Amino acid sequence: MAGFFYGLCVPITEQKKQCGVGQKNQKKHMTLSARRAKIQDSKATTKDFSHVQKLYAILLILTLALVDQVSKWWVIEVFFRPRVFEADGASKGFMEWLTTWPQDKFPPARFEWFENLNVVMVWNEGISFGMLSSDHAFMPMVLSVSALLLALGLFIWLWRTPHMTTALPLAMVISGALANIWDRIRFGAVADFIDFHVKDWHYPAFNLADSCIVVGVLWLAFDGMVLEARRMAKSEEELAKEVIPDHIDENKEGSN
Repeated sequence: MAGFFYGLCVPITEQKKQCGVGQKNQKKHMTLSARRAKIQDSKATTKDFSHVQKLYAILLILTLALVDQVSKWWVIEVFFRPRVFEADGASKGFMEWLTTWPQDKFPPARFEWFENLNVVMVWNEGISFGMLSSDHAFMPMVLSVSALLLALGLFIWLWRTPHMTTALPLAMVISGALANIWDRIRFGAVADFIDFHVKDWHYPAFNLADSCIVVGVLWLAFDGMVLEARRMAKSEEELAKEVIPDHIDENKEGSN
């Protein structure tokens, strides 16, 4: 009789154990599902935020390019033209100056603003800071097409990146490239007007578009070498938080 009751109790005990394990597994899967859902929601939020980033970046491109063109118009038409005897004609309004091409280059000029800063009128027929300068008639077209292709590639990069710290410097470089391209289309060269110097040493004359390009490139380098490493470390940490609880649960089940 005792053997009979023992035979009934053992299956019931085994069923309870299996039920307990099943509940643990179910709870474990629910926890993992909730964690994965949270990560998915976080990724979706990041993706949605990236669309806002793109709009801000495009607005930044247009704004910086416009600021560069306004600064060049002011230096040429407002500041220098009334002061330079060799300059022909009356000063143009901004929209007329911006949309008229081709235009003649403004004569060379120089005005000492501060002890170490001059406002100059220099035409750069190369790329930033006078590099690759050439007198060939086809060079402005070659440089413009090259810069446009580069700007297009950077814009594709900007459109695909989910990180604001990458999108902003890309926008700065693109804006500088487009602003200088517009100079070449109208004048056949880029207008430079900032001359920083220490005694007889002069830094190559530049403009606001060149400044955007330099700052953007340096920022991209910092983003690639420092911020990207931090983002990867954070991703690995989040992945570890997702994987480690699985091993903990398995160890607990093994001990039970």
